[in-house]
Amino acid sequence: MDPEGDWSSREEAAHPAASSARLSPSASQVPGGRLQGHLALVVVQLCFGLFPVYGILAMDPEVGFDPLGVASWRILAASVILLAIAPLRYRGRLIPPRREWGLLFACALLGIVLNQGFFLLGLARSTAINAGLVMCLIPVFTFVLAAALR
Repeated sequence: MDPEGDWSSREEAAHPAASSARLSPSASQVPGGRLQGHLALVVVQLCFGLFPVYGILAMDPEVGFDPLGVASWRILAASVILLAIAPLRYRGRLIPPRREWGLLFACALLGIVLNQGFFLLGLARSTAINAGLVMCLIPVFTFVLAAALR
């Protein structure tokens, strides 16, 4: 790694063809890129951490939404936002090759639809504190599962 913490110059020196395949400059090459990246990570973590609290409020038993309704709206909103951003970011490479559609569908089903559905069903039956604790344990469970299946 070079003194600025950028891996790209080392990679480009080793593999000159890799530089032409890059989608965008690294954060250290964009003025203020590192700060913007860190601020984006802070905002994402705040949203991630506050979701159980606002999820409980959104699913209030008297006037709230159904957990699967919240999951559906959340997935729909994210899909619309990503579909709006993707053409700007990836230009002509928006639709993946047909051979990857099955894998994308499986990943979307397991990583988004079932994940959000089960999380919100559990959140409706528990507390925000319990949900926050379980969310923090995800990396631990992942490590244990990876170690067991190794």
